[in-house]
Amino acid sequence: MDAIQDPVRRVGVRAIKVLSAVWFVFHFGLTLLYLMPVNPMTLPIRPQVSAMMGAMFYQNWGLFAPNPINTNDVVLVKPLRGVADAARSAGDGWYDLSTPLWRGFQQNRFGAYERLSRPIANAVRTLSASEGVDLASARACSKGDSLSCKGLTESAKTDQTRGKMLLGRIGSSFVNGMPDGEAYSHVAVRVRFQKVPAWSQRFAKVAPAAVDIDVGVFPVDRKIVPSGLYISTAAQHVAARGGRE
Repeated sequence: MDAIQDPVRRVGVRAIKVLSAVWFVFHFGLTLLYLMPVNPMTLPIRPQVSAMMGAMFYQNWGLFAPNPINTNDVVLVKPLRGVADAARSAGDGWYDLSTPLWRGFQQNRFGAYERLSRPIANAVRTLSASEGVDLASARACSKGDSLSCKGLTESAKTDQTRGKMLLGRIGSSFVNGMPDGEAYSHVAVRVRFQKVPAWSQRFAKVAPAAVDIDVGVFPVDRKIVPSGLYISTAAQHVAARGGRE
């Protein structure tokens, strides 16, 4: 019996080693393609690679030096009792989810605020669809390379769709964590981009103008577990409602 089991065991161990090696090469090959700057070689397969890697292995760094951050990005959300609620009070009722985390990090550099803010930062970065865009591909598109233009457009659409989905989930997490969250069926999401002043203008008293972009109105997903990150912001919402009632 042992004589029969030994060959079977050896075949099983060999199969596991081979499959592990294949998975290692496949996974890290995809990682290499995912992190490479966009170029004509990777453009045709970028949507498939992003769909496979972005679902479980999303990363926001590249193999080459990234473009420096030149904007302060703020995510604003607004709880809605219905889609029409957004049109009736478009100017008020927005709550800042980003700034409290940044201020916490500035006050305590050894805290976890920077890591806790990464879902928001990653969602905005993905929505902007500018990270990872290779200048060579953009230049080729500007010169009439149809393949580069098509790939850049498809890549931007894929990133924007994923960014909107992530921001919608973040908005749902905020509403589900509110004391009166059950009263709201939808959440509006807005991103505010504010340019960082040039170094020569760092002491200027007038800050650059901010640009608000409405991401959309999303149904509240009740399956999203409240993160607990926005308790103070939710409390501001309750206090504001009490002042109006």
